[in-house]
Amino acid sequence: MRAVPQAALLLFALLTAPLARAETLFPPVPKEFRIFKDKVVELKNLPPVRDQDGVNACGIFSTASLLEFHRCRVKRIPCRNTKVDERISALQLASLDEAAGSPGIHEKVGPREILETIAKNRTRLVPEKCAPFDQLLATIRLDGEEVKLDQVRGMNVLRDLYQDSRSNHSCEACVQKLQTTLANQFGAVGKQLQADLPRLAEALRQASFEEFAYRLLIPPHCLAKAEPPPPFERHSYPATVNDKADKKVFRDILVGNLKRGLASEATLCVQPDKTKGCGLSHSVLVVGSREMCGLKGCRLSFKIQNSWGKTWQEKNEDGWIDGEWLLDRMMMGSVGAPGTPDRVAMNWIR
Repeated sequence: MRAVPQAALLLFALLTAPLARAETLFPPVPKEFRIFKDKVVELKNLPPVRDQDGVNACGIFSTASLLEFHRCRVKRIPCRNTKVDERISALQLASLDEAAGSPGIHEKVGPREILETIAKNRTRLVPEKCAPFDQLLATIRLDGEEVKLDQVRGMNVLRDLYQDSRSNHSCEACVQKLQTTLANQFGAVGKQLQADLPRLAEALRQASFEEFAYRLLIPPHCLAKAEPPPPFERHSYPATVNDKADKKVFRDILVGNLKRGLASEATLCVQPDKTKGCGLSHSVLVVGSREMCGLKGCRLSFKIQNSWGKTWQEKNEDGWIDGEWLLDRMMMGSVGAPGTPDRVAMNWIR
């Protein structure tokens, strides 16, 4: 199998390098601190750990897990063994940004925007089996040999196909040719269009790639069969980046939510330096807390559910990290960096 061209590798590196660096950041509580079992609060019946596979969409995946936990908690159904096909579609959550004005797949939509849209509109949530994230896995041919691409590079291939074909939406032969290409490179997403070429032509008429991807990857029949989640109230702290955050309030809300059986989505800064503002944020689910004590006093530890897959979770003490580090990084994450969208530091639903 031949290597992917250098330009594609460079683009992939630029998209995934920040997350790769951030994986080394989450520190545990120092080993000299001992766990007090009567000071441990840990949520059970959590959904399986997700894996964003390098796509810059951590907030989408943590929000999906938060909604799944809420659904299991309210309906009192087992969550840990939820089948992949029954999970909430991350692709659909990426389209829930009312500020965009029209449906589209937006990688950088935040948890607050997603939860606001669902709570306001009682949005029906599509299952993963109907609009799977793995639709973006692609296979291309280079010099006669097959090269498999992950979701990040698959999205870029899809973007190129849209740009090359958008002006041909009225040409039936051109639409048919694109369908054949999609079937060869993306498998199911292209094959299902064989009997629905008008939907592909309609997707090509859209003014942006984001709108094209939405119409292509989320079939109308999926939305028709979807169901809304159990009703919830959305809460955020601080309300906007213009509101001052307080570290003690972060701590109290996280611990208080856990005692009430609630998970919290936390947005934190993962850039290596501690300059004012944050140019690199990440989103996790906080699902446990424990007090640990030693000769130097006591220290809080939080358990997070990350979106970097089961392997990361297993290699990092099942997500138990230094609580002070998390709170400090949430304080940094609550300040929007110049030129970036406003972000709050935590969200929860009940």
